[in-house]
Amino acid sequence: MERSLVDRLRPLAGPVYCTAWLLVLITVMDFALAVWPFQPGAIAWRYGAGGLLGGYLLSPILGVAMIALLARALDHRRMLWTVVALGLIGGLVLVITMVAFPLDAVQLRGRVEEAERWAFDVGVAKALVKHLTGGVALLWLAGGSFRALRSDPKESGRRQRGTPLMVGGESKA
Repeated sequence: MERSLVDRLRPLAGPVYCTAWLLVLITVMDFALAVWPFQPGAIAWRYGAGGLLGGYLLSPILGVAMIALLARALDHRRMLWTVVALGLIGGLVLVITMVAFPLDAVQLRGRVEEAERWAFDVGVAKALVKHLTGGVALLWLAGGSFRALRSDPKESGRRQRGTPLMVGGESKA
């Protein structure tokens, strides 16, 4: 008898979740250490942190996507709710960054030499594109995970009533 895809994925759940969480957590830690010490009152620090953020987005987004895919395939609802939360929080942070970063850039632009302004402007544009696309990806993952949680009302109804106790075989319920 051939095993289902879900049964074939189960042995990989632990290592894949571990790898995905490492992508998220190590990258967040690397970013936090790169912008340490935190100086949110300093315009130059905020601009630098906002610019660096774009370079640190891809790995955590990939990790969250891996978590979402595996959680959906294995029906790990708590993990899908975690993806919803991470996507919404990350998306909100990036929306705030997309508002604050250009304001800081405008304030700093006057301090940049005329010959270097084009490179400065290109850097700002690149960072904003990364923030925008990262925010869209995270919010899309959150929305997709939420829809996945709501896609099978029969299944969610069964979870609310509870699952019958199974002893020594399949349940007849």
